[in-house]
Amino acid sequence: MIISSRNFLLFLETLTGIDSIIPDPFFIGGGAMATSKGGFLNVHADFNYHHKLQSWRRINVLFYLTPKWKKNWGGNLEFWSKDKKKKIREIEPMFNRVVIFNTTSKSFHGQPKPLSCPTNVSRNVFSAFYYSSVKDKDSLSEPHFTRYSIKNNPYARKIINNYKKTAY
Repeated sequence: MIISSRNFLLFLETLTGIDSIIPDPFFIGGGAMATSKGGFLNVHADFNYHHKLQSWRRINVLFYLTPKWKKNWGGNLEFWSKDKKKKIREIEPMFNRVVIFNTTSKSFHGQPKPLSCPTNVSRNVFSAFYYSSVKDKDSLSEPHFTRYSIKNNPYARKIINNYKKTAY
């Protein structure tokens, strides 16, 4: 696979400054993903440790794969501040776009606004994650699962409130 090739790994090491990058042959949490109309992904920080590889998660690579994606459908990848209080940047999921970013216990990101695409279209992305035996200074010392932030997401709050109304 090209995403596990020597050249791509060396490219990632050069781009990020992280030595000895390890690709995930199991695609735990990654791989092909499709989000349909109304779908979203809460702002979160990814899990920080791969138990099978015994390595720290360091890099996310997202390949956007929906041809002719329309801007008004939404689906932007959002990056949030370390304290989860402020949106820092948005990136449109344009076809053939690749987004590469360092991931730590404080790199909050997501696609928190529900998609408004037609029902016959989905936001397609392929995610590949990369690891290192060296932990980033912004990652917690203890391994953790994905850390979701629903406080700043009105859609998540609405779902929770609706659930509380119907739960016994």
